[in-house]
Amino acid sequence: MIIHFDITAAQAESANQNFLQVCVSEALRAHRLGHHLVIINRSVADYCEKHLDMNSIDRATLKRLRSNYTQTAGLLRQATFYVRIAALPDGTVRRVGNTVELSIDQAYITGVYEKTILLVEDEHTDGPLLKFLLNNLSTKVVGQLPLSFQPLHGGGERIPDIARSRVRERRIVCAVVDTDKKFPDGTPSLKMKRLGQISTDEDWPLIFVNATPCKETENLIPVEVVALLDCARERAADISIVTRIGQGEQKAGNPATDAFWLYFDIKDGCNHEQVGKLAHEPERAWILAKVAHGTKQQDFKIAGFGPHVVPQVLSTNTACARFRDELRRKDWWDVFGSFISDITWLTVGGVRQFT
Repeated sequence: MIIHFDITAAQAESANQNFLQVCVSEALRAHRLGHHLVIINRSVADYCEKHLDMNSIDRATLKRLRSNYTQTAGLLRQATFYVRIAALPDGTVRRVGNTVELSIDQAYITGVYEKTILLVEDEHTDGPLLKFLLNNLSTKVVGQLPLSFQPLHGGGERIPDIARSRVRERRIVCAVVDTDKKFPDGTPSLKMKRLGQISTDEDWPLIFVNATPCKETENLIPVEVVALLDCARERAADISIVTRIGQGEQKAGNPATDAFWLYFDIKDGCNHEQVGKLAHEPERAWILAKVAHGTKQQDFKIAGFGPHVVPQVLSTNTACARFRDELRRKDWWDVFGSFISDITWLTVGGVRQFT
């Protein structure tokens, strides 16, 4: 994540020097290790070099930050989120727009300078899929800047508890969570509500809940990619139905964010009996209207593709190649671009230095 020291030399001089010493030392270490990208203006860099106790490695890192300031400062206008350390009243920890502001006494908390935690529900599916997406799309968002994060398994419904424990360590947490919605206007799950409450409960705005703009992470994979898998070849009729649904949606002028595939249960599928039992009428009506594009049968059944779609995609060269092609399409980016961009900016790091 970007950490911006937004103070003047005069403010640095009037700050608690012990706190400032720790903040600067930890930030320089984090930048040197590539954990975060630190931005510091030249006047403050000059003050710190002159007045703070620094070893030769810290001084060398500070000189690089000083010389890079003209280039790195522009990133602040692009970033969807960043940390701003400023001359604020003691105890200030708050989110203001796309910025999390910390007073110097709060920036003294060393957990902030460790790698951003990328918390996912399933380390075997969500984690590898997100890494694939970030590896292929990060340059579109942040250019050649590297990413740095600590992957962490959330365990499905346990993800709020895992997130809360890391927040209490005062770490930066990016939690990626499935919405589990069956249609666009579905209500947030209890899991999402619990995650959303943590920032307020723990007075820590450096937890970011990134909900998928679809049912689950599997729904980020286009149907054209799933169709290349062995599990789909065995279900050609089902692929045909969902393909016709997509074509019908396009003809009807439906927006990409309203697509049936985004909320289809890719693992287990759906059928008329399940849909008929749904208590929420708008949800039932939405699904039935979508299915009507693909089949006129009232007793429809669209089979799912099992629990291993993600590992099958990532282990199949043709599927990976097609997936990369689909990521370049405007309609994919229109749906998922902001979701990917937010995660990318939260995990952006510096170039690791070895001397």
